[in-house]
This record gives sequence, C-alpha cells and structure tokens, in this order.
Amino acid sequence: MKPMLAALLAALVAWPALAQVNFSNQGAKAYVARQDWHGLLAYATAWTRSEPRSAIAWYYLGTAHFTAGANENAIGPLERATALDPRLKPAWQGLGHANERLGRFAEAARAFQRCLDLSPSAIDYWNAVSAHLNAGNPQQARAILERERQAPANTGDGAEWFNIGVAFDALHDAQNAKAAYQRAVQLNPQIGAAWNNLGVIEQNSGNVDQALQDYRKAASLGEPRAGPNAQNLQSGLDRLAQQNRGSRQVTPQMVREFVRQGQAKAWQDNHPGSIAQPFGHP
Repeated sequence: MKPMLAALLAALVAWPALAQVNFSNQGAKAYVARQDWHGLLAYATAWTRSEPRSAIAWYYLGTAHFTAGANENAIGPLERATALDPRLKPAWQGLGHANERLGRFAEAARAFQRCLDLSPSAIDYWNAVSAHLNAGNPQQARAILERERQAPANTGDGAEWFNIGVAFDALHDAQNAKAAYQRAVQLNPQIGAAWNNLGVIEQNSGNVDQALQDYRKAASLGEPRAGPNAQNLQSGLDRLAQQNRGSRQVTPQMVREFVRQGQAKAWQDNHPGSIAQPFGHP
C-alpha cells in the first residue's frame, strides 16, 4: 500500500496548482514581468479552460505562443479574444504582429486598422502603415499617413514625426518626408537618425553642403550611419571637383549619377524603422 500511497501523493503534487488558482490579469502580468513564457502558457491554458468566455485569458494564451515564436498557434487564441471582446486593443495588436511575422500583411493591416479605430497611438499608425506598405497597398498607407499628419497621436512627440518621415520615405515622397523629419528634430533635436535621413534627402537633391551639415550633426549624436555617409559624400565631392577642374559646383544630375555608381547608399540602407515601442498588455 505504501508504494500506491506514494504514487497517489506524487500525482496530487503534480496536479497543476493552477486548477485551484483565482485567475486574474495581475496573475498573468506576473509571468510577463518575469518573462516566464512557459509559465504564462500553462497559466493561460488553465485559465481558458476554467473561463472559456474570458477574452483576457485567450489574449494571454495567444501572447504566450507569440512570444515563444509559435506565431501560427497564436492566431487562434488572439482571434478568439477579439471575438469575445472586440474592444480589447492589445489582442488586435498581437493579432497584427503574429500575422505580420507569418507574412500575412493584409490580415495584419486589418488588425492594426482596428487598433486605429479604437484609440490611435503613434505605434498603431506605424504598424498600420507598415503593414499596408508590405501588403503592396501604398494608397491605403498614404491615407493613414495623411490622417496622422493632420492629427498626430502625440503632437509633441519627435519620435512619432520621425516615423511619419520614414513612412513617407518608403512612399518615395521626399518632400513630405523632409517636412516630417524637420518637425521631428524641432521637437527633439537629439534624434540622430532624423538628422541622418535629412542628410540623405538633401544629398539626393544636390544640396551637398546642407547634407554634410546634417550628417555631421547626426554623427555628433551617435548615429552610426552618419559618419560613413559624410565620408562617402566628401570623397565623392573631392572626385567630382577634380573631374571639373577644381569647381565644387555639383548639380542634382551629378549627384544622381554619384548615387547610381554606388558611392552613396540608397535611402533604404540609411533609414531605420520605427523607434516607437511595441504593444503592451492590458
């Protein structure tokens, strides 16, 4: 009898303590804070079995799968969460990111659009624009950008304006990109990437003196692309000056040829992505 008793006790110990837990958002957040994703998976799985109508429980189950890199497994729980509570914005954000990782950009764009419909933030704008661009829908991306430019989520946030500039750059709209970057550095002069991107735009427009000035400002702020950009531009100017018998006048046509020859990087190599933070938890 003793071996049987020992086996019974072992089974009782092994039975998930979660079966008797009072599940809560705070309980799930404790696993998130510890980055204990296996623990969160077990907690959320037990929670959905205990309370199958809890949108938050399904959200955390999807989050656990997503964080573990099991994006396909995350889709179902996150869809269940949004069905149970269509206003649960973090679930829409997670659904968008999971679809994005799977290359399902149209589905990601729809999820991020729901975030905008609920309560737009700077990262929601960025996510929606990025998904539409990746889905090959530049017109939808531009429409969202125009909406954000007219009513930004955080009017005094230089990072948001930087992101707007990056998106306009992706649409090859240098004029609006430049205006956004200028607004970004006006609000926060410490955004080195914005100064660098301004330099790229000025360089490609033939305004090389301004480009060098912007690159040097970016380099002083620690932007890693700026120093090489300034060096490449200066080297190219020196060569052009020699070719033109000492004349330092450079036309946009000359700069375009300079870019074509690979002596200056294309904007895609110089423009980092969003500097906003990823989605949070409810």
